[in-house]
Amino acid sequence: MKNIKTFYLSSVVVTIRLLTFSLESIAQTESVNKIIVSFGGGAVPGIIDATNDLAEALFSNGTRTSDTGFSGAFGIHYDRAINEKFSAGIGISFLFEGIQKDVTITGSTNTTHEEAYKANYFTVLLNGSYSYSVKPKLEIYARLGLGTSFTKEKYREQQVETVDEDVLFAYQISPIGIRVGQKLFFQAEAGFGYVGILSIGLGYRF
Repeated sequence: MKNIKTFYLSSVVVTIRLLTFSLESIAQTESVNKIIVSFGGGAVPGIIDATNDLAEALFSNGTRTSDTGFSGAFGIHYDRAINEKFSAGIGISFLFEGIQKDVTITGSTNTTHEEAYKANYFTVLLNGSYSYSVKPKLEIYARLGLGTSFTKEKYREQQVETVDEDVLFAYQISPIGIRVGQKLFFQAEAGFGYVGILSIGLGYRF
């Protein structure tokens, strides 16, 4: 009889512990997921193009280039919290560039011709984040993303068009980011890579 009571008592204790563990697990999994939609400017491909244009203007023996263009990276990201400080996830972004150039040769001849450049970068990044500080309505964090970018570039000069496709190593290093809000939050991030020098976004925790 004593053994039976001991068995039932042990079963109750084990059941209570299992229920406690389950409730703790449920509590821990609340709002551990984040979906973020973002827009970034100043991504690496645009910086490289601007550097090339500067070099062309400085060292092309009288070539002057004036540009009109646009560039930006739209993205959607999913993150899942591992614990209070660390989270991991995946991000997909679409970076587009469009540049119209008027190139004037001011050497022995004074001629002007038009160049056009368009590029699309479809980028997939695996992200890891570390939170410096987590408050109910404020989070300060850093993010590192590594992945691949699938590119398609079109270049036209004097009615002659060339197309180039490539697969590139992609990254995003953001040493500082901030999220303000709870379920629905605003996010701003500063860094360097294929998302941009500065990106902003809206997110939802669930």
